[in-house]
Amino acid sequence: MPRRGLPDLIALAYESACDPAQLEGFVEAAARYFSADRAAFAVWPRRSPGNLLALTHRLPAAEIQEWLIEGAEPGTLFARLQTEEPLTTFDAGPPRSADPGQPAGAVLAVVIDSDANNVCALILIRDAAGRFSQADHDSLEELAGYTQRAIRINQRFVRLFADHRATRRLLDSAPRGILLLGQRGQATYMNDEARRICQSDDSISLDGDQLRLADDAAMAEMEDFLAEARARSSNGQPPPNTGLRIRRASDAPPYQLIAYGMACDPRQAALDEHESLAVVMVHDPQVAPVPDEPLLKTYFDLTPAESQLVQALCAGQSLPVAAREASISVNTARTHLRSVFQKVGVHSQAALVQRVSQSLHFASPLD
Repeated sequence: MPRRGLPDLIALAYESACDPAQLEGFVEAAARYFSADRAAFAVWPRRSPGNLLALTHRLPAAEIQEWLIEGAEPGTLFARLQTEEPLTTFDAGPPRSADPGQPAGAVLAVVIDSDANNVCALILIRDAAGRFSQADHDSLEELAGYTQRAIRINQRFVRLFADHRATRRLLDSAPRGILLLGQRGQATYMNDEARRICQSDDSISLDGDQLRLADDAAMAEMEDFLAEARARSSNGQPPPNTGLRIRRASDAPPYQLIAYGMACDPRQAALDEHESLAVVMVHDPQVAPVPDEPLLKTYFDLTPAESQLVQALCAGQSLPVAAREASISVNTARTHLRSVFQKVGVHSQAALVQRVSQSLHFASPLD
């Protein structure tokens, strides 16, 4: 690998913060730049340094752990890394005697970042006698500063990604189809139920990335709604909403669709067609969401047998069919149903299904 200049090394630090797979290359490049024989990028918990994570160049991670675990005396590498302020470089010549807390060689190190819980450091070692130069200190301090910024930026993106992933998992558990439409009316996001509806191609589908409704009248209304959403957004007016019934080619009950316009910055929308223009929710009356048993227990204190009966009724089964599926008599099912009525506070099966539907979102527990 050719010797990198400092700007190249800084660029590699940013790339490595975004892609940990490149960290090993960054450590090797840093060793070459500073003419070090060995190097390590290490992160460890303050209270348990034995749980160290290290990417190294010609340096066994076990050796670093030995320094950290056994070298707790003042002045050792571990003690200095635990106490030095971030971005402050320090060095040490070869130890006068064998010391498990000190590397054998000249050391140049810097704490890139630290807090009450963790320490992140870059360690460079030369086998030859002597110390690193002041120019090495200055370059390492500059490199550490950029590396710290890269790591902190990446941490914010990691948190955002984690939030985004949790949000998508929640939306995918929803019993309604949910689509986000961009500035062209194109689908920029679909949850699992929306994907199922579009793939069934029963009057709602995608043409490329464009939402298509086979019901011509409904499609015209949707196009008018999107045009109004664009106009209101550009004028700073409150976004519109609309509701549609989509007749289906299969003669199944019509889809029920509701669309909400989304406020957006028209300047941003002009630059990015993926800026959300509207959110669309689709209900398929053929799909009967089944409430989760733990939620029925939590909200209504139903027993497992009572929950099973409510699940069957919400799925559209009659009481006799539900009883047969549960291997109980109809009289036993009626006894369970009377208990359920009392707990839920209703007096009919229709009211029961409606009350449960209003009270629960039928979200399955997230994995």
